[in-house]
Amino acid sequence: MAVPTYLQPSFNFLETPGVTDVANTITRIKTRALLLGWTNPVGDTILSPANAVGQTIQLAFSRIGATNLQMVFTDSLGRTFTRRCQTAASFTERLYLNTFGFFFDPGNGECLWASILDLTPDLQDSHDQFATGYGTRTAADAVDVTMSSHAAMQLSSATPRVYTPIAITTWFPRGGLGTTGQLYSTSLSRMWYPVVHVGPVVGTTWRLRGRLFQALMVPSSETPQSEITVPLDQGTTGTFKVTSWTSTANALYFMALRKA
Repeated sequence: MAVPTYLQPSFNFLETPGVTDVANTITRIKTRALLLGWTNPVGDTILSPANAVGQTIQLAFSRIGATNLQMVFTDSLGRTFTRRCQTAASFTERLYLNTFGFFFDPGNGECLWASILDLTPDLQDSHDQFATGYGTRTAADAVDVTMSSHAAMQLSSATPRVYTPIAITTWFPRGGLGTTGQLYSTSLSRMWYPVVHVGPVVGTTWRLRGRLFQALMVPSSETPQSEITVPLDQGTTGTFKVTSWTSTANALYFMALRKA
């Protein structure tokens, strides 16, 4: 058994307590991204490595205020959206980066994140909705979705399509979940699932679009910032940290991100 494609890219994690200005967060984002092959084309902008079919994402960060971070997300087809995230006056900054994704968790229930999707088992260029991401606030600082992994902006061939928690963009098997969001095998081994994005194709017909890299779904019974060890292959495990961002729509499951 091989490690799944969505868990294969290189990654890093950095936790910094006592942060009081997101200007320093931007500096650390750039530093950590460069370690994974991202580039810094200009100013506070980072560009991901291209995947096998040339797809990239570019993230331009701005300090709106000491506690307000903005991200302008642009994919390799030139499609874009803007989101913001606010922090506490002093916060613990958690940065998760991988070859094709970025996640920022300031520990107060807000977030920014962006990723190329892993389209396996389809070919990576089998459709054009390969870029996804989100942030708790709009460019006007309005909270339109208190974020978990339930809502995201997926860049379509027309304009960025905003999905609300009613139109859930993440999926995992629901049979027998009860209220815990956790599945077990017959022998009571815990079952872990990727963060899968789905969306409407025509009308109410929905199709799988892809998986986030280095991210898993976990039940809401997990404590934010707790760590879980997950078997990835025979003899290979990964450590994932439960995020603190929440959802007003569904308290059944959260996102956990790879840290080791």
